Amino acid sequence: MKFNLFDNPIIQAINKVTDYLILNLIWIICSLPIVTAGAALGAKYYVGTKMYRKEEPAVFSAFFYSFKKNLRQTLLPSLVIFLLMGVLAADWYFILNRESSKTVLGIFFLATLMFFMVAFCLFPLIARYEVGTGQAVKMAIGMSIAGFPKVFFAILMFFLPFLFIFLTVKWCWLICLIFQMVMIPTNSRFFVKVFDRLEDTSGQAQGEAGENFLESYGVSREDADKRAEEIFQTLFYGSEEERIYHPAGDDMGYMVDTGNMDARTEGMSYGMMMCVQMDKQEEFDRLWKWAKTYMYQTEGPQKGYFAWSCALDGTKNAQGAAPDGEEYFAMALIFAGNRWGNKDGIFNYHTEAKDLLHNMIWKGRADLPGRSMFDPDNHYIRFVAEEDFTDPSYHLPHFYEQFARYAYQEDRPFFEIAAKKSRKFWEACCHPDTGLSPEYANFDGTPYTVREPYGRHDWYYSDAYRTMMNMALDAIWCGKKEWPEENAKRFLRFFNEKLEEGTWDSVFTVDGKREDEKALHPYAVIASNATAAVFDPEGAKPWVEMFLEKGLRSGDRRYYDNCLHFFAYLMLSGNYRIYE
Repeated sequence: MKFNLFDNPIIQAINKVTDYLILNLIWIICSLPIVTAGAALGAKYYVGTKMYRKEEPAVFSAFFYSFKKNLRQTLLPSLVIFLLMGVLAADWYFILNRESSKTVLGIFFLATLMFFMVAFCLFPLIARYEVGTGQAVKMAIGMSIAGFPKVFFAILMFFLPFLFIFLTVKWCWLICLIFQMVMIPTNSRFFVKVFDRLEDTSGQAQGEAGENFLESYGVSREDADKRAEEIFQTLFYGSEEERIYHPAGDDMGYMVDTGNMDARTEGMSYGMMMCVQMDKQEEFDRLWKWAKTYMYQTEGPQKGYFAWSCALDGTKNAQGAAPDGEEYFAMALIFAGNRWGNKDGIFNYHTEAKDLLHNMIWKGRADLPGRSMFDPDNHYIRFVAEEDFTDPSYHLPHFYEQFARYAYQEDRPFFEIAAKKSRKFWEACCHPDTGLSPEYANFDGTPYTVREPYGRHDWYYSDAYRTMMNMALDAIWCGKKEWPEENAKRFLRFFNEKLEEGTWDSVFTVDGKREDEKALHPYAVIASNATAAVFDPEGAKPWVEMFLEKGLRSGDRRYYDNCLHFFAYLMLSGNYRIYE
């Protein structure tokens, strides 16, 4: 929990003014090299629009995230614009120093105005959308024409403070600075309204579509989008033999583990991630309210966590928490706030996520009862808060990079380190010959061989199927491919040999020894192996073909297999997106 002091409206107002002042100053400083002015302007309104949406970005990190991301693309447009400004200044000097008709003056004035309006809109568009410069220019022209009065007002408000330089000398710099600071929320509001219209939904930031790895299998982007919607409808609204989601009352719902007939934080948080990826806010809110109503712990050492299993009537089956559920809850909530905007109470998605993340790393310290889910020394996620070993499939560095942007300011450095440490941990826990990881592992990466009280988990079995999927999504979102690609090739070489032998659906030790048991979730094995196509399309080909051919699993054990199938499909079709 945060100190009540920060809920004081006066303190919040002071913090907001300070943020705007800092934002304005770093914008001015980063604009001084001239050619970086475009990236700085885009970053200014990247942060400004987030502040307007009440997403509470960290000004410095959010500004420089956008600045660095778009610097290369904006260098040439910035240079061209400043050169054209020089040409325009020379032309105006020439026109004003000789007799020119009102018609010429009018035409030239409109051309100059349109130039500045397009320039003003261009860089925030580049900061907002993943588009080429040419497309961004077209969008800026369209924005300027379609919303001429509002764009004109915005450009007037942008340049008006600079007139003080010509009207007065004393304190002109301070007046200019203050005016520009005051105009940030006004202009940010304008851009938010325009972006909302472009995206055809209030408060919705469309994530960038990734590579469609299924295209070579005859699945177009349109076909992939249609199939993703079909899978969602089957899992949420299919027959009783197909669905795993059930509405509860007027405003709640739950995901059922059909193999165990309970609701788990794993499934609830997975369902929320599916909903935010598919733009299903009603179902998202229903799941979140059910989790907060029945699973959330309000007292004792587990306070601030979620009971990992509940009966379908909401009765807690256990008091302990499973950290993978909390991780997915937090990530889904952050995306929900970015995609739909934050509301009040438990639907202030960002605040809920930040409070949860704070508990996950600080419980047991900072006067918070219980124990943290992350080890404070090595930054690894624990299997459960009470134990000092881990589950390799819980390591989600691609999530941690997002947490490092949206968590409370004091929590962000922890997640920056956790992302790096988890990637190194994968190298330690995956076998050097087979690429397989165990279900549970010691902090040094070796398989966790203790069998009480959790049973055997030192082998490549159900939980472990997610590790390859996590590596694939980390590569898609964060571009981390070098070691995972090497591991994926070993992984696929092993499984392709087992495919030829007809033993691929067996249980294996991490060194490749086949056990007598069959995989409890063979469709999950297929989904996991198919996602290795992110690293080795040719090696993964038989698995992608099998993945597309078999589709969803039926029967009592369908829950886990079909969750992984859906995530794999979103990933391979380029539809598992970051929303920011």
